[in-house]
Amino acid sequence: LESEEVTIVVQINGKKRSILNVKIGLNEDEVLELAKKHESIKKHLNNKKIIKNIYIKDKLINLII
Repeated sequence: LESEEVTIVVQINGKKRSILNVKIGLNEDEVLELAKKHESIKKHLNNKKIIKNIYIKDKLINLII
């Protein structure tokens, strides 16, 4: 059995801040937009600039601020 969704860990500066359940195969930009809209991530990104983002497909996104 294959699942149609995957769990992606969202990190900010290497620290786990949230978990997203998204469809398998989304690209980096789509996952980044979903992460930015998540409530627990918004408070950490408030008035800060994302310098770099590291994306491992269907597993992890790490935002460096």
